[in-house]
Amino acid sequence: MMDKLPKVKEFEFAEVTNSARSTFTNCRKKFYWQYICRLTPNMTAKALMIGSLFHAALETIYKELSYNKEEMDLTLDKGVEEKVNECSTPEESDILWNQAALIKALVEGYAKHYLVQDKKTWKILAPETTFAFPLKCGWMNRGMRDLLITRNGKLGLVEHKTTTILDANYLAKLPMDSQILSYAISCKREKTIGKYPDFIVYNVARKAQIRQKQSENSQQFHARMRDEYLMNPTAYFYREVLSFSKADLEAYEDDLEHFAQEMQRSIKEHYYYCNYGACTQWGTCPYMQLCQAKKVTTFNEALMSYRVKEVAHEELEA
Repeated sequence: MMDKLPKVKEFEFAEVTNSARSTFTNCRKKFYWQYICRLTPNMTAKALMIGSLFHAALETIYKELSYNKEEMDLTLDKGVEEKVNECSTPEESDILWNQAALIKALVEGYAKHYLVQDKKTWKILAPETTFAFPLKCGWMNRGMRDLLITRNGKLGLVEHKTTTILDANYLAKLPMDSQILSYAISCKREKTIGKYPDFIVYNVARKAQIRQKQSENSQQFHARMRDEYLMNPTAYFYREVLSFSKADLEAYEDDLEHFAQEMQRSIKEHYYYCNYGACTQWGTCPYMQLCQAKKVTTFNEALMSYRVKEVAHEELEA
């Protein structure tokens, strides 16, 4: 017989973000741990670290419209070091420092490939801007737009993405990305903008799958990674310009309302079922040990691997 597990503190939740919506869709139990209980793993996932540092680096590049390798490398090293301090073993630290080589080479390759042309063709309006607008159901829709620009007098929304796979299947899904639709609606809802973007630039960077050789030190590995991005930019950087009709955006806005109501119903009924097909769909779910715990002792041991966030969406509070 399964032990009656201790209750975890729950928090009020009344907002839709892309990450919350995606999590709710994939697995409602994961949504419960992550957003209702605000639990997050003590150790930051490598993919999340790379994505957050890449976005922060591009914010700096487009604010200053310049790239200084020495200053950027120091900033990125500092960001990685903050995550290394969370590591419990030297092996974990080594893994993250190897990722530092990847992110520095990725950012340098991006700047060398795009910055000169972007300075000529884009007028930068606002990098990294948060937004929030009310839904009819009483909740808020929140998020952060990566970059707003104008080109030839037309308003553009730029969305940065990092991925390990950049193939035909990945590209085929871009016009169906609900995240970018939400960001487009936010432009119309914001008084200072007041219109849908005329075009959307999907700006994708692929993470190189290069491993450090036993014969290489960290400097040699970084140099090889850097050469890979600088010599083969088209293999790692991709842009596509998308446009959506007014009807597309209005239809999605209606979907957003219904989706928020579905989240409200789940919270009201306190029913969060597991989607077992998602447990190992993208690696191992970081909450699997909580779902697997059947005894009080194992559950309490599992809880020690998490911290409670002060807010549900820390990335929107910076």
